[in-house]
Amino acid sequence: MIEHVSQETKLQYERIVGEVRETLRLAGIPLTDRKGNSGAHVYIDTFLNAGSEGGSEGVYVEWLSSAELMAKVDDCAERSDFENPVLPFADAVLDAVRTMLRDVLEGAGWRASLDDVGVHEEGVRVFGRSGPAPGLD
Repeated sequence: MIEHVSQETKLQYERIVGEVRETLRLAGIPLTDRKGNSGAHVYIDTFLNAGSEGGSEGVYVEWLSSAELMAKVDDCAERSDFENPVLPFADAVLDAVRTMLRDVLEGAGWRASLDDVGVHEEGVRVFGRSGPAPGLD
């Protein structure tokens, strides 16, 4: 997916990913690489709407809840058990953690947004630093 942007942009996104991961690690937030572990997954999207005004291209942080919780959600969906209290609980967890991730990143000097761009509705979009972050660099 990276090939849809310039080498300079690719390097800038990779630098941001590394710095965002370090910020979250410093805050004590677990990181994951999407291989079944829960935690914050920091990644680059350069595929959809790459280079377009207002597109989804950029760096994102997505929260992955525990495999156990997600299995319960999947089970409810398979059984069409949409009244099960695990569903609003899973939504509340995701909403709370997304807000916390945004707030932690903004507190560290990052520009971050929860705005839904149509593809990453469960992620936090990171645009870059809004200024120096004393003691974090």
